[in-house]
Amino acid sequence: MNLATRSPWKMVAVSAALLVGFTAVVTSSAAQASEIVYVDQHVTDSSMVTSWEQYSVTEMGQPFIPETSGEAVDMTVWLNDSNPRYFTAAAIYDYPVDGDVSASPLAGGQATISFPDAIDNTVPQPKYAAVMSFPDRPLLEAGHRYLLIITPAVDSGAGTSFVLALVFGGSANTNVMTKESGTWEGYATGTLWYELRMTTPVAAIVVSPQEPQFVAAKSCGNEAVVTTPAQAGVTYATERVGSTVTITATPQNGYEFDAVAVAKWTYDVAAAACPTPPVPPVSPVAPDVPTRGGFAGTVDTSSPTLAHGTLAQTGSSEAPLGAIGLLALVAGLALVWLKIAAPRLVAIRAQSRGR
Repeated sequence: MNLATRSPWKMVAVSAALLVGFTAVVTSSAAQASEIVYVDQHVTDSSMVTSWEQYSVTEMGQPFIPETSGEAVDMTVWLNDSNPRYFTAAAIYDYPVDGDVSASPLAGGQATISFPDAIDNTVPQPKYAAVMSFPDRPLLEAGHRYLLIITPAVDSGAGTSFVLALVFGGSANTNVMTKESGTWEGYATGTLWYELRMTTPVAAIVVSPQEPQFVAAKSCGNEAVVTTPAQAGVTYATERVGSTVTITATPQNGYEFDAVAVAKWTYDVAAAACPTPPVPPVSPVAPDVPTRGGFAGTVDTSSPTLAHGTLAQTGSSEAPLGAIGLLALVAGLALVWLKIAAPRLVAIRAQSRGR
């Protein structure tokens, strides 16, 4: 191991990272698990600092040997203030001490690179950081050698200028390398300024999602209601198409569902149709008819009755009017007889006497 990796700064950084990580685990037990991120190596020896600039697009490599086992979070190298101040690719490869560089990167070892614009004043000499992140978390083993391979950039004959620390008497296992001749070989007795951050995975908390609650409508014309529970580690998503409601549960970061857990439910919340009310029967209504007195009224359908010593009712409740009408009828008949029958009778008698 390069002597530059044995700095007191690194021990302080690891201790601080472990403390922060422990706090994260303790506070996450009630809600969400979190990973522990710590600095495994921080190499910024300032005793003899120089630069390494590639004038051709030739891969360069920085071997490293992790001190702990875990997953790589990111690696940082530092660049001098020159153009181009970037490189095009970076990845971690397997490189056993007694073996060759692997033909392809580690699983998850391909880096995503970022180049902050601000100068980094946390290192012994202000330089520009280039951060290589590993979102897929390649697994690294303590004491095993790996190789960070970088593809530099060349612009108008100028190449990326890396900060290089020359360290004599160190381990040859971590000296920088190049592939200028087509095979990997040592370039200089020293290392790039670099930092390796790792994480110790926290075992996921196994949960079983609770089933949503279906509440049927209490009356017709109203829809049913589906409510989702508030459960730690579980996120519920609701989707509705027409009257069909689908609810899907997904585990939050740091949680996982057990193998037999049900995580999707479908409900029909359509409102029940209300029954049609019966039509009440319609009672017949007797028509209005005029009475003898000229007033509207209803027809008397009752049978006529005789009171003792009186005439039967003729449909009118007023007896004097009936009597007057009868007398008028008799008088009319008498007048007709006097005007028609009486003169003829007198003529007939006169004729009889003349004979």
